[in-house]
Amino acid sequence: MPTSRTTCLFLFTGALGVFACDDTCPEVPVPLASIDATCGPTAVGTVPVVNGSFEALHDPLAGWSLRDASGTGVTRLAGLDGCAAIALTPADDRFAASAQLTQVVPAAAVRGQRVRLNAYVRAETTGGSRPGLAVHARAGERRRVVDGAAIRFKDGAWALRGVEFDVPRDADTIELAVHLGEAARVELDGVTLDRVGPACPGCDPPAPLGERELDNLLAYTRLLGHVRWFYPADQVEHGDWNHLALAGVQTVLAADSPAALADALERVFQPRAPLVRVAVGRPTLAPFARPTDATRALVWRHGDKSQRVDRDSLVGHVPEDISVPEPGVPHAVPLARGLVASMPYAVWAAASSLPLPGRSDPPLTKPPGFTPAAGDRLTRLAAIAVLGARLSQFSPHVARDRDAWEHVLRDSFARAAVARDRFELREVAWRLFAAIGDTPAQAHVDNDVELVHRLALRWTWLEDQVVVTAVDPARAPDLRVGDVVLALDGVPVELALRDVLEYAPGRTDARRMLWALSRLSRGQTDEPRALTVRRDDGEHTVAVATVPVRLAPAVRPGPKIRDLAPGLLHVDLSGLDPADLRAAAERIAAADAAILDTRGGVTRKIVELLVPPAPLPERHTIWPEGQHAWRDPDAAPTAPREPMALPSRLVVLTDAGAVHHTEPLLHALRTDHGARLVGSPTAGATAEVRAFKLPGGLVVDYTHGEPLAVGRDPFTPLAPDVAVTPTLAGLRAGRDEVLERALAELQPSDVPGTE
Repeated sequence: MPTSRTTCLFLFTGALGVFACDDTCPEVPVPLASIDATCGPTAVGTVPVVNGSFEALHDPLAGWSLRDASGTGVTRLAGLDGCAAIALTPADDRFAASAQLTQVVPAAAVRGQRVRLNAYVRAETTGGSRPGLAVHARAGERRRVVDGAAIRFKDGAWALRGVEFDVPRDADTIELAVHLGEAARVELDGVTLDRVGPACPGCDPPAPLGERELDNLLAYTRLLGHVRWFYPADQVEHGDWNHLALAGVQTVLAADSPAALADALERVFQPRAPLVRVAVGRPTLAPFARPTDATRALVWRHGDKSQRVDRDSLVGHVPEDISVPEPGVPHAVPLARGLVASMPYAVWAAASSLPLPGRSDPPLTKPPGFTPAAGDRLTRLAAIAVLGARLSQFSPHVARDRDAWEHVLRDSFARAAVARDRFELREVAWRLFAAIGDTPAQAHVDNDVELVHRLALRWTWLEDQVVVTAVDPARAPDLRVGDVVLALDGVPVELALRDVLEYAPGRTDARRMLWALSRLSRGQTDEPRALTVRRDDGEHTVAVATVPVRLAPAVRPGPKIRDLAPGLLHVDLSGLDPADLRAAAERIAAADAAILDTRGGVTRKIVELLVPPAPLPERHTIWPEGQHAWRDPDAAPTAPREPMALPSRLVVLTDAGAVHHTEPLLHALRTDHGARLVGSPTAGATAEVRAFKLPGGLVVDYTHGEPLAVGRDPFTPLAPDVAVTPTLAGLRAGRDEVLERALAELQPSDVPGTE
């Protein structure tokens, strides 16, 4: 007799991530032939899922739908419960990256609740994208995805996997999905959906901040930046700083007077930095005595890496005009509300130094089960505090205008306090980066459902209107290159762009528009969207499918390296594989002339093949807020390898998509190789970016420290030698007017129509 199906399914789906079984459950799947004929679809889990264990006798996938997975083989096999499981195999060697098995269930009963999707899985992966589980909430007539969560797995043996999700209050349906993830085989059993409890337990609702609370947060953020990265004692490396950010924000928000705020700040930071003092007015700056067991003094040294180092290792190795902090000597740190903190930037350390006994971070007053999430007001405020503290120390944009920075930070706190979710918190971060002019900065959401799909087209801003430049005919058959976009889902495109441009980062209008159009092409849906367009025969409303970002039409279709004329090569560097560039090295070197196309940006590996970056010594900082920084000439990196040989005659195509390493490439090609730049100005964003995670899960990339640039201002866009603005008429005629002008630069007498 088969084992008890009800008992086993309850055990392995109710364990919430940990497989458990009693003595009646088999160690391995039982043979398919022994499955009892009474096995059939039974609802398991607190939210009904149709055929969750795939026991429907005549259709193992009853209630489920396959998407982007035509030709999938479906095989019944014995499950761990003594009944059936299924195996899914692709028509080819692996599933498509977008292939998935889905089921939609009503959301009415679980709105505002936390649910958990569980499934027992086994997969044969191929090295591509991994299989996973996902749950999405949809709303409205267009089935718009309003939020979601996902996990990935690569288990070769049966394992129970689960993902939790807070169902939004406006959700109409919940979509359960098994992403097949380029696997060669996926086996499934026991898919259940369970109600865990209320959504975001312990989360505080949105509420505006008063002026006193804003002042308190500014004071806390400034001191956090100093203590976290410039108080060098051992205590700073113990504990969870994100937890401290939450507890610290909660503590200082309650301070109703300057004296109470001073006391709150000391209570927050002294467990990590026991020599920090906060006072109303100017504090006493008497040096702290050297402990009797002190063996050395420590300071922070921030460069390519951040580390605490022995102070003696710096003395005599820094420029003469830069002092090294003295151990135990406090320095004043002005805060808000008339407060001044004091702290040393070098501290005495014993041979073994641990957190002070009896000192611990202030408690976080939240109910059991609370997890920091961007749906929580306190978590959002802590996220801005952590972001602001780091940027205060390491952002070159903040260093350029610290007076404006306080207003930007105050506005960011005010917006975060009334934001509703992680998407609105991301918009707050984008606004902050836009306000300080950090062009390459980004903010990402874990398990993002907004930005992973985009319209199956490309478009640009041309002649003061949005114009389609590339189309996927299979997914948008009624759309044409050269169509002028008037509305998206019935919203005039000018209004939609105006809203996005408010938080679009960039130092030029062209760069901000480029960013805004990219953002506008994406949205909280994977369903087709309606575009109203204008062409010569009038206005039309057409359906355009949305696709994963990587499936969007190519910027410039066709071969990446091609002959335009005898001895003249066009090399499209945007999206070019470095291996293909290396393989074409002799062909490029033998050419009489070449047009290098960088429109849209170039990867660092491509740049290093053509013009390796100039060896610059590492930059170091031992004082807060970027002051007294220097470059150590003894720390110069190893000289780069020899670059590829290039033709003597070069023209380089560029536009506002040139950021990061592309701009140094353009500068070097023009300066060292005599190349002429044709197109439009670059973005003015030569910078190294660093990423870190904020409380609540938001991940940000920001410009860190002084950008590496030689012979020019890294924040000033490069102007082309020949400015070219494409036209709508040229686009509709299938012409690349920038490339045509580049050809004219190289052979003006031989190119028809260029005299």
